[in-house]
Amino acid sequence: MQWLARQFPPVARRYFEDALAAAQGVDAILFAVLGFPAAHVAEALGIPYIGVYLQPLTPTRAFPSPMAPAPPPWLPFKGLTNWLSYRLPNWLLVASMRSAINRCRREILGLPPKSWRFYFSIDAAAIPILYGFSEHVVPRPSDWGPWIHITGYWFLDEFNWRPPRALLEFLDAGSPPVYVGFGSMVDVDRETLARTVVAALQETGQRGILLRGWAGISGVDLPSTILLVDDVPHAWLFPRCSAVIHHGGAGTTAAGFRAGVPQVVVPFYFDQPFWAQRVYALGVGPAPVPRAALTVRRLAEAVDAAVRHPHMQARARALADLIRQEDGVEKAVSLLTTFLDAS
Repeated sequence: MQWLARQFPPVARRYFEDALAAAQGVDAILFAVLGFPAAHVAEALGIPYIGVYLQPLTPTRAFPSPMAPAPPPWLPFKGLTNWLSYRLPNWLLVASMRSAINRCRREILGLPPKSWRFYFSIDAAAIPILYGFSEHVVPRPSDWGPWIHITGYWFLDEFNWRPPRALLEFLDAGSPPVYVGFGSMVDVDRETLARTVVAALQETGQRGILLRGWAGISGVDLPSTILLVDDVPHAWLFPRCSAVIHHGGAGTTAAGFRAGVPQVVVPFYFDQPFWAQRVYALGVGPAPVPRAALTVRRLAEAVDAAVRHPHMQARARALADLIRQEDGVEKAVSLLTTFLDAS
């Protein structure tokens, strides 16, 4: 926290200046996880602000915070423990940020400072929040207020993309492959990661499509049963796969749910363990294989379960049917229109 207290002031100032410049002439501010200037800039401009999140961040007793380490299962008073997993990190963060933010309010926005009560309750404040995930994946907690809305996923299906010939030929050459990609995760030992993935696919007899990604999966010779690609839309590729292996990011997990294929999640950090546990709890994937504990044997066992377990495949298809019936974008736009009309 002392390091953050030293580094945060110049970062906060830049965020406030950029947010103020970007918000000129707008009707409202939509903010996500790192949008801490939103409430203050909106106050200065006299416009509403609305939270838009991809992971549950509102305190609840129903489940622990996706952004905090999961409490051990033996702890008593799970409801209180879950609730504190949201509040305690916020209180600690606020303690290191409040002075810098109040300075930005005064020097950049011309506003008086806020009291500590404002900052220590901002994560539970009654402001409109839209959550871009499905209630079939994360049921709405009973202790959330009426200003909080779960809209369904915000899928973007319009993309101008044509599959390369090599990819089409690979897909046509055999059984549906297993997709492997770790998105924006940067692995310090990418060659070992690549060798582990290749060995697990070969041990299970599965064809594979490997996304190079930020992890830079490379450094190993690939057999003809595995194709390395640079960029393929999940919405196009996942339905053509027998299973998908990924890091558990909110967007990738959502794409896997809608595709209706089992998911093997290898979480690294942040909210990824939360989504990995949701995949497992919903029966659409095997138990997570954390990156720190990844081995050829563990990954091979997970892949084998995903591609050979009829119940898991059926659950994945059933959940996909439910998610496809939702229109999260339409619901979010309707709610935003209602909020703005009432403001």
